[in-house]
Amino acid sequence: MQYDINLKVLLVYFCIYQLLPYERASEMVFDLFGHSLSQATVVAITGECSRNLTGVEEHTRNLLQDAQVLHVDETSMRVGDTRHWLHVASTDHLTSYGCHRKRGAQATDAMGILPALQGTMIHDFWAPYFRYTSDHAICNAHLLRERRGISENYNHQWSKTLSNLLNGIKAAVDVAKEEETILVPERIAAFEEQYQKILKAAEEETKISETPGDRESMGERNSQKQRISWIVVATTRKRSWHS
Repeated sequence: MQYDINLKVLLVYFCIYQLLPYERASEMVFDLFGHSLSQATVVAITGECSRNLTGVEEHTRNLLQDAQVLHVDETSMRVGDTRHWLHVASTDHLTSYGCHRKRGAQATDAMGILPALQGTMIHDFWAPYFRYTSDHAICNAHLLRERRGISENYNHQWSKTLSNLLNGIKAAVDVAKEEETILVPERIAAFEEQYQKILKAAEEETKISETPGDRESMGERNSQKQRISWIVVATTRKRSWHS
């Protein structure tokens, strides 16, 4: 049986964008239009849409491979009773999703974007991302979160200064975007100089904090050292001032 293209589009919208289960999408069509559709029909229609977009998805992946700055992340999701992983690679204008049983490099390799990326990859410092040869920049939201933890738990001054700098950089980038300009090289160099000074202060303050108090356990000291090392290493990676 042939179905009107508008009905097919509506079903794809219900299931893919609004995330309605197939059964509820069938009920919606019956309630609104009086058409009785089986769940199998809804599955077939959404599958047809997926096949029709194969070329578009491939073109999107190719464009993302050439991106100067690419944001990547992953999160768990359920497919039936099995945990899968939803991987995403995106820019301001393009997004590609990939669902895979694996979380690590096997999945990101299968998506085909990161192995060919030559720009800067922005991520959350998850180790498998560093196996790719692109430049890397750490998500500032994650850096600020770790910085807050260090400031609150260990009362380090450098982490507070770093927070002020990161927020200041973001404000400068936001202003530049509003004015449809970019940061001039001299200002970027000034930011990077401040960055390096903060890192030197972090190294010195970390050395001092490694001398434990009488009541501090070995586990607490190791946890502190790992968290501080994490953010110091993260902030010394190649950074991007684009976003």
